Amino acid sequence: MELLQVERIGVVGMVRPQSRVRGLIDLSTLPEVDQRQVDALFRTDPLASPYDAVAGVRYQLTRNTGYGTETVVAPEAAVPATVAACVIEEAAS
Repeated sequence: MELLQVERIGVVGMVRPQSRVRGLIDLSTLPEVDQRQVDALFRTDPLASPYDAVAGVRYQLTRNTGYGTETVVAPEAAVPATVAACVIEEAAS
């Protein structure tokens, strides 16, 4: 099981101040096409891609591999909908 930590960066809709919008998803539960898309985000610089990042909403994706922890920040349009759907709002502690 390979877990992907997902955190939305930027404001969308009604989010309480000081809250975090994040989630956790098992990559093996994703459709194969979405798994490949996530892998591609870690292999390239998604912010250098033609995706429209002007809206300011991005996702920080973090996974643990045999080589350590990897983190990438990608514009919303580059992240599969199945991954983006796993985030929920958490009150700040």
